[in-house]
Amino acid sequence: MTKRLTTNLRFGWTTGTCATAAVNAAYTAMVTGAFPERVSVITPGGKEADLEVAFIDQGQDWAQAGIIKDAGDDPDVTHGAMIIACLRQGLPQSGVTFTRGDGVGLITKPVSYTHLTLPTKRIV
Repeated sequence: MTKRLTTNLRFGWTTGTCATAAVNAAYTAMVTGAFPERVSVITPGGKEADLEVAFIDQGQDWAQAGIIKDAGDDPDVTHGAMIIACLRQGLPQSGVTFTRGDGVGLITKPVSYTHLTLPTKRIV
């Protein structure tokens, strides 16, 4: 079940939602031989994202698709970025492997949030 959005702010999509949509489009092309013009994905919060496929490329055993990120009214530095997913066919029985591309961050050290001060009273 999808949730209906109720806000005065212009709603946008996360980088992860755009990446998921790009994977969806590239996978569709690998399976059917044709890229969709739009793809729909359901976010973890239950919202349906219907996104336009803005970039496509395909070879014999791979496909790429890209979605332009719309961050809405959130001042996100990745607003307008092309989020591209590249899928390659692996060997039979090799499973699925995810790798990051250039420009994708990687956390290499443990993260601690002990320096944050959380509010002690409820703000309404």
